Amino acid sequence: MLFLGPMSCLFSCSQCSFSHHIKRKVQEHVQSEHCTATAIQKMLYMKKASTKTQQKNKDLNAEKKNVDGGPEKKRKSKKKDNVEKKHECKQKKNNIENKKQRRWKEPTGEDKRFLSTRPVNKNFRAEETKCLKCGKIFEHPNQLKAHMKLHNFRYSCSQCEKGFTSQSGYYQHQRVHKRGRIFICSQCKKGFLCNYSLKQHERLHEGPSHLCTVCGKSFSKAGITRHMQMHRGEKNFLCTICGKSFLSSGELLVHSRSHTGELPYTCTCCGKGFSSKGHLNVHMRSHTGERPYLCLECPKRFLTLNCLKRHMLSHNGVKPFKCPCCEREFSQKGNLNRHLATHKPDT
Repeated sequence: MLFLGPMSCLFSCSQCSFSHHIKRKVQEHVQSEHCTATAIQKMLYMKKASTKTQQKNKDLNAEKKNVDGGPEKKRKSKKKDNVEKKHECKQKKNNIENKKQRRWKEPTGEDKRFLSTRPVNKNFRAEETKCLKCGKIFEHPNQLKAHMKLHNFRYSCSQCEKGFTSQSGYYQHQRVHKRGRIFICSQCKKGFLCNYSLKQHERLHEGPSHLCTVCGKSFSKAGITRHMQMHRGEKNFLCTICGKSFLSSGELLVHSRSHTGELPYTCTCCGKGFSSKGHLNVHMRSHTGERPYLCLECPKRFLTLNCLKRHMLSHNGVKPFKCPCCEREFSQKGNLNRHLATHKPDT
């Protein structure tokens, strides 16, 4: 700044010879003349720096192309990526379609859920599989045990190895092998030996006629008496080993086999033994693939009536199994057990 007297002063520019007695005019001069030049210089410097970085990147890309084999390999890799993506999309679509088909496919072959997962031992001794009385040889010791009971009966069938205590029962059984079950039910195609047995069977298709006065359920003539015993609490057949009581002697007999380990019903396919004939029948369906119980709401079929009843709960919306820890409800007990595992124990 130059002072030209005690009352007046000039404000001069530090970069050129411009001067003025008003300070604001000098500031405007600096912004208009000198600041634009510095900005332009900065822009030129930035452009030079960007061009240098672009050249470096080009040089690096050129080196990579030389190492990888040029743009042709890039094109091939892109094509491969596109082909792989298309292949993955097709696989996903096929998996979705296969899942939809599996839902409604009827099962064929063996059902492994009702088969034994234990390894089958086929290296048995001759004493364990050979009958000492008739010389027959079996694949499994359980089959030999079932066969040995035939020698205790007075009459036995040589074709199917069934035993009978009376001669009349034996002759009636022989009619099955000679002429077959010629009396066939028109509704379920089941065969019978005589017309009387067929008529008794046809009454089952007409529906149960005896109603329970307590709960309103309907039963057959034999079923209503057993059902009323349940309401009265009459379990007159007591197990002497564990103290449990049962409604009928048949139930007590099957229960007693759990204590003795007796398995009188043997599977002819795998040699596995069962305590009741009903359990054997269900097991045989796992070998044959038969599912006799059909759902009326969807095409699914089931091995047992209880499996069908559990499945029908999902259609009816009934959820009788409630979680004690939260408010969730389930239609099957297995789903509830899986849900309970998610609740961590309180610590």
